[in-house]
Amino acid sequence: MLFGLDIKIFIVCGLLGLLLYFILSKTLFNSTRIGWRGKRFSVLATFFALPILFYLAIVAVLLFKLFVPEFQKDFDQAAWAGIKDLRYEMKDDILESKMLENKTPTEVLQLLGEPSSKITDDIWIYDLGVSKAGFGWQFNDLKIYFQNNQVENIELIETID
Repeated sequence: MLFGLDIKIFIVCGLLGLLLYFILSKTLFNSTRIGWRGKRFSVLATFFALPILFYLAIVAVLLFKLFVPEFQKDFDQAAWAGIKDLRYEMKDDILESKMLENKTPTEVLQLLGEPSSKITDDIWIYDLGVSKAGFGWQFNDLKIYFQNNQVENIELIETID
């Protein structure tokens, strides 16, 4: 830590600064044609442009994280049973395909396995894992309601932290 910042930030800035200096000195302020003045202009331009480029890179990464939607995929029973923390990737397919519509509890157990919790015999909850939500986290659960031994309703519960 130096000035409260990780040393990696200084390394990245130094490498970016060297790259920017060489680009400016070879193109905009051609040091072979202009001489020492070109090198001075290249150093000054690098000194002023580097913080701007660094902050633009940070803003680009943050915008990418904020606006790029999470990856969704089709329901796959093997993947569902395998990595339980990534079940949220299949939530849209489960809801849109209505694959659980009118299924009995036994059929739901065969398809999805044991629920994470049962509120009652007629209300089951499946933990879908944690996904991103802007700069925070989103906890995903699938709540299944049974009536007359059939799936009556499916509710997606998304809690943002």
